[in-house]
This record gives sequence, C-alpha cells and structure tokens, in this order.
Amino acid sequence: MATVSRDLTFKQPLLLASGKTMTALEIQHCLAEAVSEALDRGCPASDVPDVHTFVRHWRETLQHIATQSPLLVRRLDWCIRREMIRRVEANGASNDSLRSLADFKYGEFDGPFERLERAGAIDRLEDFLPDVSPQQALPVPRDRARAQLIRRFGSALTDVDWHYVVVEDLRGHEWEIALEDPRSGHAILQIASDKCLPSDCLRALKSQGFARRAAPRPALIVVVPNPEQEDEKNGKSSQHAKHSGTAHT
Repeated sequence: MATVSRDLTFKQPLLLASGKTMTALEIQHCLAEAVSEALDRGCPASDVPDVHTFVRHWRETLQHIATQSPLLVRRLDWCIRREMIRRVEANGASNDSLRSLADFKYGEFDGPFERLERAGAIDRLEDFLPDVSPQQALPVPRDRARAQLIRRFGSALTDVDWHYVVVEDLRGHEWEIALEDPRSGHAILQIASDKCLPSDCLRALKSQGFARRAAPRPALIVVVPNPEQEDEKNGKSSQHAKHSGTAHT
C-alpha cells in the first residue's frame, strides 16, 4: 500500500501472486476492461442506471493519469489536495507546519474542498448524468449529511450518532433525523441548506418524513445518600473494627 501511495509516476512494478509484475495503473486498466466486458455480457450490474457512464469516466480518468493531464486536479481528491499544497508553497509557505495546516483544513466544514465544489471547480459524477432529479441522485455519504445537519442546527442538537441526529425544537420536543438511507441524503442536504432558518428547516424535514418524534429517553435516577445514615453506618463499622481488633489481641 505504501509503495503504491508514494509512487506518483505510476511506474513502480508490483509483484503479483502469479509471479508477474504490473504497475498500479496497469492493474486498474485490467479491472476497468474486465468490468466493461462483464457489462457487455449482461451481468446483473448492467441494470444499474448510467453504469456505462460511470465506467467510461473511470477509463477516461485512467488515461488522464497516464498522460498526467491537468484535468486530474478536477477529478481526483489527492490531486486537488496536492495542487492546493503546491499553491501554498508558491506563496512562500515552505515549512512543514504550514503544509500540514493546509492539508488539515482541506476537508474542514466550508473548507477549500467545499468552496471549490460550490465554485464548479470540481467534477462530480452527477455532473455527467442527464436530468438527475433528487429522487435519482447519487447516494450521499451519511457523514456529509450529518455534518450539514450539525452545522444547521448547532446547539439545538441533543444527540448525534452515526445513524441519526436528534434536534430539539422551540417547544422542547425532540425530533430524530435518520441517516441510515443514503438515498435520502441528497434531499436532506437541499432542505438543510445554509439559506434556511433552523425552524423552517426542521419543519420541512418533518413534512417530508425525514424527522420523527424521538422516543423518550429513560430518566436519569440519581441516588443522594443521607448524611445521617452514612455517619451511623460509618460509626458501626469503626466499632466493629475495634471489637475485631480486641478479639485478636
């Protein structure tokens, strides 16, 4: 893995189980060719909408890598990240700490990646699909949907989990927004946009079935000890200890 990730020339030979050697790029070409042949034979994956478009752009990207095309800075995450760090260095930030800081901020909420995406400087698969509707849109990773909900509701959140978030409305009622279905992520992102007030956002999520009343959480029972009972208990314990010591002597 380290050999492949550090080889930016894509010419490092890798030893296969068969004893032959291939580069990582050659392996990707073989995989893309095998997938194309399987689709042409009518494998189950051929029923996936726009699957041929996905494979075509996969193979195009492999060709861009082979020719070191400048279009890679629009398509591959690591190329975009590398280009950002190069620009930071070009502006005089040559020490490791500043490069690490730029690398860290790249994926932050509303960081460089999201700003590039909003500016149309990054190619996304859905950009190449015809007439994509919210119902047909590509699945949105749950961490992205959860991050947008955290940003939108902030302190109104009472619970955040991998599978859901819980929001408290102005009346003190709690609403659970499930994140388990990746197909709902696109609609959630649209509803929870930064242009929408939190109250309006929650109302829209409820009306479209994405938010439901959260189940009551069990009450926290706190047992407060009675100081008098504790003193009496401690007194008996010390008396017992004295009698025990006398018996042994």
